[in-house]
Amino acid sequence: MRRFLALGGLFLTVLALCYACLVLFRGNAVVAAVWLANAVTLAFMLRWSSQAVERVVAFGVAFAAMTCANLLWGRTLVEAIVFAMANGAEIALAAACLWRMRMPMTGPRAFALFVVAAVIAAPIISGGLGALFVNLFEHRQPANSLLRWTAGDAVGMLVLGPFLLTVTKPDRDSLRLKTWGWTVLTQALLLAVAVRVFAFADIPAMFMVFPFLVLAAVANPALGGVLAILVATAVAMVCTMMGRGPTMVAGLLHLDRVLVMQGFIVATVMTVLPVTALLRKLSLYAAELERARAEAEDLNAIKTKLLAHVSHEIRSPLSGVTSMAELMRDGMMGELTEQQRETLGQMAQNGAEVEALARDLLDAATLQSGKASIHSTDVDVEDAVETAVASARYRAKQHGGSIVVVGSYCGDVKVWADRLRLRQILINLLVNGLKYGGNPPVVQVSAYATERGTVRFEVADNGAGLSPKQRETLFKSFDRLGAEKSDIEGAGLGLALSRELAVLQGGDLGVDDSDLGGALFWLELPQSDAAQAVEATAKAA
Repeated sequence: MRRFLALGGLFLTVLALCYACLVLFRGNAVVAAVWLANAVTLAFMLRWSSQAVERVVAFGVAFAAMTCANLLWGRTLVEAIVFAMANGAEIALAAACLWRMRMPMTGPRAFALFVVAAVIAAPIISGGLGALFVNLFEHRQPANSLLRWTAGDAVGMLVLGPFLLTVTKPDRDSLRLKTWGWTVLTQALLLAVAVRVFAFADIPAMFMVFPFLVLAAVANPALGGVLAILVATAVAMVCTMMGRGPTMVAGLLHLDRVLVMQGFIVATVMTVLPVTALLRKLSLYAAELERARAEAEDLNAIKTKLLAHVSHEIRSPLSGVTSMAELMRDGMMGELTEQQRETLGQMAQNGAEVEALARDLLDAATLQSGKASIHSTDVDVEDAVETAVASARYRAKQHGGSIVVVGSYCGDVKVWADRLRLRQILINLLVNGLKYGGNPPVVQVSAYATERGTVRFEVADNGAGLSPKQRETLFKSFDRLGAEKSDIEGAGLGLALSRELAVLQGGDLGVDDSDLGGALFWLELPQSDAAQAVEATAKAA
């Protein structure tokens, strides 16, 4: 039923448009100045259905409507049929060229094909047939009829075609809900300017309309341009039919005022149409990027929740296994042989590494979700370094290396930091230096106050160092700079997590070259006095 209603609507619309154009432009004898029915039929065929049979049926319905309109206007049956055939040739040629184009029409290339096929080539063919029939039945000059017919059909395609072939339901929704204010304002300005220019002959300045056309197109990339074309064309046509406006000046130059009006419409469309095409394409790209961004954020949230859940579920049972292995290794559950003790020690160490990875994953998930919390307080620098070094001593023994504390501490100066997070960062740097140091690895640790009001921790190793290219991706999560192909354990989370934790505490983490030949990682955090002074100043302000 809906199909039949749509075909019925097409018949009535084409019949009304054809008859109105013939009556309104009766002064041009058998040729209308603007012919809109062909654009409506073409758009209906391309957008109503993708099946060839249904498109042919739509073409037949439109052909019958055009024939009836010519009969009502006073032509004979033969004349009505042949003139409908001239218009049908234009519709068929344009439809054949645009047959496989995806609808709705978007982008500069699609609009360019539409102009070449439906606005230039097809109207010329139709105009040639129309001029032939006009000369045959009306005995008028074929050259004049060819020009009028071609121009009228081309203008009709330009005026209605882009609107009918591009508007979609989301476009209509956006016009009502999001940008209706700017759209109404710019269209009203355009209407006022167009009425002022075309309703009065004292200002023969049609160029004044063009800036407002572009403004309307920019205000609404989806509909602004095509609506502006309709507004400007309607005003120009009505005023010209009433004998008003700058087109009346054409008579002084012995020019046809209708041709002048058609030229203005063509210039209008060819000015606004490329702008509309580009804006619409950019708008579609922006919408696609927004959808991709939303999907990426959703996936990232799911990943974060998964990391947090898996890390938590791994840590709980693993902590129990590691603790039991340590108790058995230390002889708390009976005497053990040396081999058993070493095996349990390795089990405890492997469990501790997996537990550390689970903790890093959980921390990374917390940071990505924006729920990480920092509890800064005064932390003694010497205590922070010694605690971290003591925790990493076992790893140094395992790697056959050593950790050396060099230089003097900061005396009474304290660092303003989260005690647990600072310890976590220093341990990460120490273990990282042991894993990627030389053979045997040597790691040097130092800490000192700077003139900038910060405390600088440095961890240097005697490894192979880092190239400039490696430093570019050093602090990216899960990027191990090729170490994933070696037997060095790790997941590539430690450095990335450490930098984020440093930034959260108001500091920074970076890398330089070490005097030992390897890399030197530095951590800077604010001193307690400096940080508290900044907080006090902020509160006072």
